[in-house]
Amino acid sequence: MIFDDKHLLFDINVKNQREAFEQIANLAKKLNITNNPKGLVEDLLKREKISTTGMADQVAIPHAMNADFKEAGIIVCRFKNAVDWNSVGGEPVKVAFALLIPEKSRGTLHMQYLQNIATALLDKEFNKIILTSKNRNEIIKTISKAVEGKKETIQETNHNSKGLIVGVSACATGVAHTYMAREALEKHAKDVGYDVWIETQGQSGQEHKLSEDQIKKADSVVIAADINVPMERFEGKKYYSTDTNEAINTPVETLNKTINSKNIFNGSSGGDTFSSKNKKGFMKHFLNGVSHMIPFIVFSGIVWAILQAIAMGIWQNHDFPNYKDNPAYQNSPFHYAVDAGGIGFTFYIAIMGGFIGVSIAGRAALAPCAMATFAASTPSFYIFYKGLPKVTPLLNAADPSSFISGVSLSIIAALIMGFAGGYLVNWVNSWKVSKHIKPLMPIIFIPVVCTSVLIFPFLFAFSGILGCFMNYFAYGLAWISTAHPGMPQAAAFIVDFLLGCLLGAMIGFDMGGPINKIAGATATALIQIDPRLLGAVEAAIPIAPLGCAFASLVIGRRLFNEQERALGASALGLGFFGISEGSIPFFSNRPKKTLIPNIIGSAIAGGLAFLFFIGGHVGMWGGPIVAFVLGIHADPGQVGTVVPSIFGGGDSTLWNYFGNIIWFFIAIIAGMLIHSIIYVVLISKENGATTKEALKSIFSRKKKESNHKEIKRANKFINWYQENLVVENWYYQTKVLNKPYRYW
Repeated sequence: MIFDDKHLLFDINVKNQREAFEQIANLAKKLNITNNPKGLVEDLLKREKISTTGMADQVAIPHAMNADFKEAGIIVCRFKNAVDWNSVGGEPVKVAFALLIPEKSRGTLHMQYLQNIATALLDKEFNKIILTSKNRNEIIKTISKAVEGKKETIQETNHNSKGLIVGVSACATGVAHTYMAREALEKHAKDVGYDVWIETQGQSGQEHKLSEDQIKKADSVVIAADINVPMERFEGKKYYSTDTNEAINTPVETLNKTINSKNIFNGSSGGDTFSSKNKKGFMKHFLNGVSHMIPFIVFSGIVWAILQAIAMGIWQNHDFPNYKDNPAYQNSPFHYAVDAGGIGFTFYIAIMGGFIGVSIAGRAALAPCAMATFAASTPSFYIFYKGLPKVTPLLNAADPSSFISGVSLSIIAALIMGFAGGYLVNWVNSWKVSKHIKPLMPIIFIPVVCTSVLIFPFLFAFSGILGCFMNYFAYGLAWISTAHPGMPQAAAFIVDFLLGCLLGAMIGFDMGGPINKIAGATATALIQIDPRLLGAVEAAIPIAPLGCAFASLVIGRRLFNEQERALGASALGLGFFGISEGSIPFFSNRPKKTLIPNIIGSAIAGGLAFLFFIGGHVGMWGGPIVAFVLGIHADPGQVGTVVPSIFGGGDSTLWNYFGNIIWFFIAIIAGMLIHSIIYVVLISKENGATTKEALKSIFSRKKKESNHKEIKRANKFINWYQENLVVENWYYQTKVLNKPYRYW
């Protein structure tokens, strides 16, 4: 039963929102909706962090969807004293409707019941009864009637209306606000004199879908959404965009803003505008460029590495330590294959810049931004005026070729040209031009004029200055990351380790987020200067998911519930393939306790990898899966020379190949162990244990687990014995039941 008299908590005393959720969770356990009341409390609190569920009129609709819920349910709490809920209007909450939805209920009749109760809250008579009635049975009867709801009726067109407004409603969880926003807007259509039809995009998918004819006839479009909604089908339409709370609480004002809006959606214009106050827009555009860039560098990183391994095996020897100097290689057609394998490295930065522009201004920005980025990231195009040195001082006075020159702006070029070009094209798209000329703008004007405006001023005014800066930046980085003659060896080791730790900490900080991507993109861009920067990144990437997996499945198994252990198994696979987002579910449950070991474990792995001279060559990727590529790029003069090694550092290419792989795994394992130990200690302390007790429980676990397995095997045998053997009752009683664990 989704709701009955047992689902109502009547005039209860609670002090705050958490206490209210604890009461709801305890009742949910009694009603057999969940076996994990603590997890339910956390789920409800997490939903509040997305956006408040407190509505107008002292009502809240907290809700959660979880695979562990056994059945759907609605638990209603009426509080004796109103509770602060951080509601939209600032009012405290008197009644809370907790909507609890199992994952399996997605798209079922249960979802319809939940939608019915959500929309019923917009009825003033309904709210009056649940807020003020002293008759418990009247409240139960009113809510039960609302749960049943009414059949969907097709909205009749008002022939006296001024026009048609269409729109989309969608909230973060797709349960309550989605349908309440639709109900509120359609209900108040008559107040503004328009017909209104709203499409919902909730847990049941698209419902009340807008037809092409409706969109074509629409005068305005309203988007009431807390998440991103695709807008392409509303090309050329006047629109107003807001969140679901505004649509629910002030529907008439929302519709009037839609009617009076002057915003016209142009498919070639982006949805987010970047300013100093809108960092979210900036990161969205940046990550769009990064996501399109990754396939290019993954292809070249792997294919190029494999082809190089073949070339090294055939043409590299004592006479030619670098296979590229071997005339036999130079005269072989195979060198064309090696060059082709690295093609992704040629223009991946241009791809990144191009798609930053696309995110801002649409497809029209692709060509200008990509071409301008390519020019700005190609050192041979830089113009060095008198007084701007093209080369740096020597890194090693004894080596005349140890200067640095021709360093690319790389990711900086993508950021400059991607954003400048995107907003330039966005501005051009806003021009009012003749309908006869408009089709020519994205074909001729934008590619020619916008690209020229981006490229030529940059090359003549700024390229030399920035090129000189990059050469000296690379010089400083190379000076730091090598055993410089002027620096004591111990100090060089410390600097190497700290530099790797910094990159590793950035990787672990936000698990695939912006800072993670910035560290990866920077290391990839500097791969030709020092591949160890990328090696540190590749070792750090899997630490967060692997550490969470090892903690939940091995050393801290007893501290995690069944669902979390299942997440641990998933994180193990994701970590192996270098997907750091595998730790996000753990972070969602315990943000601070997960973030600390993520940063520390990743920093240790990155620092050790840098110290071990692990050179990475698969950009923006990492984890055990890339180990064979790391091995291919073992440097006989470097691998294993920082610390005593039996794995690498000799003359044999084969030994160095495996040495590089083994040191890479040592860095990963060290980071993973440190992560998991810290994680288990922090969670144990949450449960009242001291650090000493937590550590003791980790290292004494093996014996306990062994005893547990013996007991499990004994019980399994007893069941088999009882079912399959015919024995004297006295024998079974005395030999088995009385001494089951000692007997087996």
